Amino acid sequence: MARVRQRARGAMAPVACVQAVQAAATLPYKQGMQRERELMDTLFQSAQARAMQYCFFSQRAAGKWSMPSGASWENSKPRPVHRAAVVGLGTMGRGIAVSLVRAGIPVVAVEMDAKQLEVARQAVTAILKRGVQKAGQEPPLELLRFSVDLRDVREADLIIEAVFEDMGLKERVFKELSSVCQPDALLCTNTSGLDVDRLAAATRRPELVVGMHFFAPAHVMKLLEVIYGPRSSPAAVATAMQLGKRLGKVSVAVGNCPGFVGNRMLKPYMEQAGFLLEEGATPEQVDRALEEFGFPMGAFRMSDLAGLDVGWRGRKGLGLTGPGVTAGELPLKRRGRRYSPLADLLCEQGRFGQKTGRGWYLYDGPGGRAAKPDPWVLRFLEEYRSRHGLQARPVSQQEALERCLYSLINEGFRILEDGIAAGPQDIDAIYVFGYGWPAHRGGPMFHAAAVGLSVILERLEHYHRAHLDIPQLQPSPLLRRLVASGSPPLQKWREVIRSVRSQL
Repeated sequence: MARVRQRARGAMAPVACVQAVQAAATLPYKQGMQRERELMDTLFQSAQARAMQYCFFSQRAAGKWSMPSGASWENSKPRPVHRAAVVGLGTMGRGIAVSLVRAGIPVVAVEMDAKQLEVARQAVTAILKRGVQKAGQEPPLELLRFSVDLRDVREADLIIEAVFEDMGLKERVFKELSSVCQPDALLCTNTSGLDVDRLAAATRRPELVVGMHFFAPAHVMKLLEVIYGPRSSPAAVATAMQLGKRLGKVSVAVGNCPGFVGNRMLKPYMEQAGFLLEEGATPEQVDRALEEFGFPMGAFRMSDLAGLDVGWRGRKGLGLTGPGVTAGELPLKRRGRRYSPLADLLCEQGRFGQKTGRGWYLYDGPGGRAAKPDPWVLRFLEEYRSRHGLQARPVSQQEALERCLYSLINEGFRILEDGIAAGPQDIDAIYVFGYGWPAHRGGPMFHAAAVGLSVILERLEHYHRAHLDIPQLQPSPLLRRLVASGSPPLQKWREVIRSVRSQL
């Protein structure tokens, strides 16, 4: 039972299942059946049941997409995709190619480096073989062709670019793709947060460009963010959404902005986690609070898994860290707002997470999975605070949880204000299926309504008064308006959202 409770992370149903089996094994038949009925009644009437029912319907509501232009799933017809291409065969490109082949779509997979192409060929083939091994079937390798020549994409109806996350490189790839592919081929980018409009501008046909943000590993994760820009045609969006459904994904259409929906909300969540370390917490304390809430991994374990160097490269590209960037008043600031360089400093020490065996945690060598508290990190944090005159203080589990979650939720309200997501269900589907938000808590916006919008507002105001240099803690106008409107149920937020959008 202790093991089940630990794995359930607050979910009631797994524990109830064990209790029912326990009753069947230890009680007379009638008493055992009565105990099982009592457990089922408790589950059916619980808040967790309502949250999971909401998740079920949110997943389906996300498929009924709409755009600010008025285009929607009802009035936009997808194009057929008979043949696809994937350009760039790193980890993401390989997973995307596997997903397409499993859906029965012929794929040409392009990698310009011959050595990398051979590595990718072996990896993709191995994944496909493992997938059918138990069924005793042969993998559909005849649907897959590898190439080092970008011109081989010319027969594809849809091309997914999955090269390294660098805007200059992606622009060059899109410009070349525009000159070699079919005139009506859809050009999709797997970027996790770069400007899709800028990539569209590099082509001859910006109306046929959309983002298709898969999540790693792409052949396993359920979520697909489909990103449209102001020039994306309804047919292009409809095709990408339909393809996602064909691949077995939960597809959510969102607008274009830095980070889109998922990563834009993740940014303040991760920033708060870093600030908490500066103020006296440890990585284990913050992660424990988040994991007890229900996340499979806390912020720092997740960072180690993803690779600390990934975000570091992005921040260097934005000029947020590196040579020539100076600190302002303490706590450290970048461009007038608080900034924690802790993750950057770890990267400078070659601590990139699991891949190097060292990050926020210590692992049993490169690629190890068991995260162990690292005394070096504790000394590093103490030295950092001492160097910058920061006085460590006790950080409660409640504060760690509220600052991480409520800043994320607050950004969700801003996304609704901006029209990047059509509604709260879209945000919740993204977080449950892509970011490990526990389904028994419904999603960030559902959780905000369950906790009480007035409570979220009060706690954000409390933390913002204590940290005026953290703008993410300043409550959004939409949250204030919803509270002023009497905190209507989530299904009735749309009217208030439209009103706030018209005034911003």
